[in-house]
Amino acid sequence: MGTLGDAKKNAMLNLVGWTLCVYAFMVSFENILKVAWGMDTVLKPHRMLALLIGFLIFLAVPINRLRYSANDLRLLWMFVVGLIPTALAWVMHRLEWSYFVLTSIQWLIIVWVFLQARSIAWDQSFIRKLINWFVLGTLCNGVVMLYFFLNKDISRQNGFMDNPNYAAFSLNLALVYFLHYWSGRTVRGWILKFCYPMLGILIAIGGIMVSGSRGAFIAGMFTLIFFIFYQFSWKRMIYIALSVLLLFCILRWSGIGSQYADVIPLISRVEKLSGRNETRLVLWQKGWQAFQDRYFIGIGIEQFKNPENYNEYIQDVDHPMIAKQKGLVLHNDFLAILFEFGIPAFLFFLAFLIGLFQQIRTIRSIHERSMWMMWYLNIVTFMFFSTTLQSHVVWFAVLLLSMVGSLATHQSPPVEEFSSKST
Repeated sequence: MGTLGDAKKNAMLNLVGWTLCVYAFMVSFENILKVAWGMDTVLKPHRMLALLIGFLIFLAVPINRLRYSANDLRLLWMFVVGLIPTALAWVMHRLEWSYFVLTSIQWLIIVWVFLQARSIAWDQSFIRKLINWFVLGTLCNGVVMLYFFLNKDISRQNGFMDNPNYAAFSLNLALVYFLHYWSGRTVRGWILKFCYPMLGILIAIGGIMVSGSRGAFIAGMFTLIFFIFYQFSWKRMIYIALSVLLLFCILRWSGIGSQYADVIPLISRVEKLSGRNETRLVLWQKGWQAFQDRYFIGIGIEQFKNPENYNEYIQDVDHPMIAKQKGLVLHNDFLAILFEFGIPAFLFFLAFLIGLFQQIRTIRSIHERSMWMMWYLNIVTFMFFSTTLQSHVVWFAVLLLSMVGSLATHQSPPVEEFSSKST
């Protein structure tokens, strides 16, 4: 019976592992039903997979053997204490239930799959497999973005994702992956050493350009600076310079370059910044005013865009982008959590990020640590320019970071272990 029970448990863990791999690929296709078939539904594949993974883990591992790290649980506590200002907003008749319920459900689904996936001690080879599936899905979506831009629409592109900013974020992580792959000393052969990573780098950069995401562009610049600092060599710099020069020449004198150079979304959106206030700065200032008016307790979860609050603070703003929108989020996770969830929730969020950083610092290999530091830098930078509490792609990246960090510290709390050798 014991052998039979172990076989069933291993089979279930294998199923969980493969489902996680599918989830890693599908987070870059979160809006595929709407884009490909016109089906606008909340039952999106990646959400269903997230719920399924959590339930499969419950079936594979007895409840009394599930263990969650204290750092991961801070994400749940952040939401719990955020209910306090939300309850006060309800008492004051300033709560928009639809916004609160939708955001809460989506965030709890993310926390659900995050905590459940972290309750199993995945080995390093399986984590690598997850990264490969994630990067593959990201590159496929990047190709779709470039195809749509060149053949259908010259506006901002997001491919099969909900938002151009999230698409650019995932491409930034793919850029980090291929820079790390390219600089690896164990890779042999011209195709694997140069051609394969260069193809990935070019797709990632091209996708970021047509996404028009300024936040992702800033994070990408930080990535390149960090990469040069940690992985500097004259040979590598010559490769980069020659590749950039070759790409510039191709675009400069080709039909594609002359046709699309002036309408690339990222370039045009950066140029539009001159002469007016950036939208995010205006939103942050108004969010601060609303936070002050609530005596620094908090506005309530997802309540800044509540028409009652939004119109009160935005109605006198002379800004074309804001004026034509019915309700915008704050586009900053740190300020959104501080202004809407309250100070205690903000402290839980900061403590989680600090704990994650401390785990990554323990990675012994400088080469590996530099990749995950770039990954972490991308996440934190992107969070500063976007609101990500509904984004599976962002929090899947955080999940991978947490898995790697926990493995490096050898302090992973889970009892159950998973080896990819069995898959």
